[in-house]
Amino acid sequence: MILHLKRFAIDLKCLTFIKRQDQVELSQDLDLQPWCLDQVDQLASEFQLRCIVNHLGSGPNRGHYVADVLDPSLKQWRTYDDATMIKQMDKDMISERSKTCYILAYVHQDLN
Repeated sequence: MILHLKRFAIDLKCLTFIKRQDQVELSQDLDLQPWCLDQVDQLASEFQLRCIVNHLGSGPNRGHYVADVLDPSLKQWRTYDDATMIKQMDKDMISERSKTCYILAYVHQDLN
């Protein structure tokens, strides 16, 4: 499941695009069961965060995209920035991305 967050908006006073830096509460586990209408949907309601695409920069015309990807076999996050890959040891990495996350990719629990 892919969630695309609206990080850019139009400033109606200036008629320009601005970057929204609203903090998003990220969780490695996402359970949609409270919003499911029937039992079949409830069986398919649990997802795990696998990838975070981030926009780093001050606005829509400036910035850079990096991706944080979970290696499920090692249970370790890696940051991909162009040709560079960094293994993340910081357990707070997900909360640090709360203002820069742009696209979130979740995998169904049964596919892990």
